[in-house]
Amino acid sequence: VRRAKRERINNTKALKRFMKKQLTSWKLKNPKIETVDIDVPGDITYALYRAGIIEDPYFAMNYKNAEWIAYDDFTYEKSFDLEEKYFADESIKLVFEGIDLFAEIELNGKKLGKTDNMFKRYVFDVTDCVKNKGNLLKVYMTGTKKVMQSIDYGDLFGTFNLQRILLRKTQCHFGWDWAPDLCGYGIWNDVYIESGSKYFID
Repeated sequence: VRRAKRERINNTKALKRFMKKQLTSWKLKNPKIETVDIDVPGDITYALYRAGIIEDPYFAMNYKNAEWIAYDDFTYEKSFDLEEKYFADESIKLVFEGIDLFAEIELNGKKLGKTDNMFKRYVFDVTDCVKNKGNLLKVYMTGTKKVMQSIDYGDLFGTFNLQRILLRKTQCHFGWDWAPDLCGYGIWNDVYIESGSKYFID
């Protein structure tokens, strides 16, 4: 019994070694619009509607007036500080639980990587580039439909929309018998800084 109790205490201590800082409130930029606030998790179309730039895309045929969004590029920006306690750990990681869809990620001028699958979790080791003060995180989003136009589909066949079938993305975002052609776009799941042991069992 004593041994089991001791193991539980040790396991609890180990779990507490992993610290997490959520990155929620961002800025969204695009040449056609002024800088607007955007929540993460969230969606670009909804942020533009909330900012009064587009009308409600779910009312009548307004979604047709929002089609340009999925062809345009947008930039997410987030400034943040990181408390000293995070730097006491072996490793600091930047985690994206979901990005929809094509993006390049940069922290303090260092390119971390690209995304092309909205269902994947992307993890970047930022131990060597994150700072205590004045971090600037940028996510350069490339218009999903703009990328779709450059893909060669050969002799493939698809219903409703041919271009969608090679994208790792929710398929009904391009219209369905029950859904409008309203392409989801943006950082749709949590983003956070996580510090802890360099190696761990997930």
